[in-house]
Formats: sequence, C-alpha cells, structure tokens
Amino acid sequence: MKSLTGNVYGRLTVVVSELHRRGRQQRTLWRCRCECGRTTVVETGNLIHGRTRSCGAAVCKLWGRGVSRTAEYESWCNAKARCYNRNVDNFADYGGRGIRMCDRWRGSFAAFLSDMGPRPIGLTLDRKDRNGPYAPDNCRWATDSEQANNRRNNHVVVYHGEARTIAEWARQLGLNRTTIHYRLAKGWSVQDAMTLGRRGSVCRDGHTI
Repeated sequence: MKSLTGNVYGRLTVVVSELHRRGRQQRTLWRCRCECGRTTVVETGNLIHGRTRSCGAAVCKLWGRGVSRTAEYESWCNAKARCYNRNVDNFADYGGRGIRMCDRWRGSFAAFLSDMGPRPIGLTLDRKDRNGPYAPDNCRWATDSEQANNRRNNHVVVYHGEARTIAEWARQLGLNRTTIHYRLAKGWSVQDAMTLGRRGSVCRDGHTI
C-alpha cells in the first residue's frame, strides 16, 4: 500500500502507519495529528474518502460548521477589535487603556478555540481580571450576571468583613442598588447605607429613593 505519511486530510496530518490484526486479518491504520494538537488513529478508507477530517473533539467539530459563522469566532474577533481597532466604540475602555490579547491567541483562532473550548449557550467571553489581558489563564465563558459583577466601574464594599459589589449586596439585603450608591455618595457610613430602610425609603436629607 502506498504510504500516506505526511499527507493532509482536512485538519489531520498523517504521522505514521500502524498495523492492527483482528483474527487472521491484518489492516493498516494511520496515526494522525490534528491541528488542535490531539492525535487519533484513522482507517485508510475514512481518510482518503474524506469521512474523517479531524480528531472528532468538540473543539474541532466547530470547524465543520464554517469557522466564520461560529459564536466562538465572533467572540475572538470582537475581543481583538476592542484591543487593537481604534474605530470601534469601546476601544477606549480596552486597547485605549492597555488591554491586549496574548500572542498565542492574537495570531491563531485555532489556539483560542483549543484553550477556551466551545462556548456554552448563553455565556460570553469574560476576563477575570478586568485590568488583565485576553489570555488562557484570565478568560472564561461567563453569564451576564458574572460579567456585571466583574465590571471595572463596580464599587466593592466591605460589610461585616465581606467584600462584595454593591449589586451583590443589594440582592442579598433586599435594597435598591441605586439607594446604596446614593447613600455612600452622600457620606453615609457603610453600616447605615446597608441597614436603614428598604426600597422607597426616605434618606436623612429628605430625599426619597
């Protein structure tokens, strides 16, 4: 049989042949390396007839849908634009203050996809440290509420020894988030801001919030 070593089939590059015996029959399989870095063993016919074109991992299956149409590709493009395209509306909050994408991701969507995996339904790309880069150890797929709690302009308040955002304290205590913001801006102590009244209460200066 003609060697397939070195041939490329879809995302697979043939590395070496392997002989397998089943009963009296001996057949040739091919160990292949996928573009994502994984290896897999494929039958000859599946390779040359195009039935197997990747390692089959969830990350690689996305390529079959057309990369440019995937949610993951859109997230990657948008993140790069925020960092490097001065014409996007929110560049000032990202690239304008020094936020960058790591070299591994900036030059390769495949690397981004391999590190992050498929995007779960309803989640979006988020940086854990809002002052840090888009990089494997600083990014996650997050819910809207997780993103909201992680915004740079969130005010973190320490109350009873716990540090939480005002949004989190408002949900926990049954207060309006705007109420807490207003009280703290007026110079109230954290204790008073968190304990006096509920929604619609009257502040000490007579202002209803």
